[in-house]
Amino acid sequence: MLFPVVMLEIRFLSPLTDGLPLAVATFIGNAISVALVSWLLMRVATAALGWWLDPAPDRRRRVEALGAGVVLGLYAAEITLFTLLS
Repeated sequence: MLFPVVMLEIRFLSPLTDGLPLAVATFIGNAISVALVSWLLMRVATAALGWWLDPAPDRRRRVEALGAGVVLGLYAAEITLFTLLS
């Protein structure tokens, strides 16, 4: 969940904090990232990936492999999307 938040911050927040001292700009970006990921996005991710995070014991290996594939696919899609947007 952190990767897309950071990429969006680089794209949209960094221009707004450009004139600030680096420590202040970094603090603002980190505070926003932590708040979004901790309070909002991890709830969404946990709900969406609950099937993977808590698999039935008899299907654990298959579910773990499928979950890892889903996460790798999501990373590939995010990298592609953010590459096209930059």
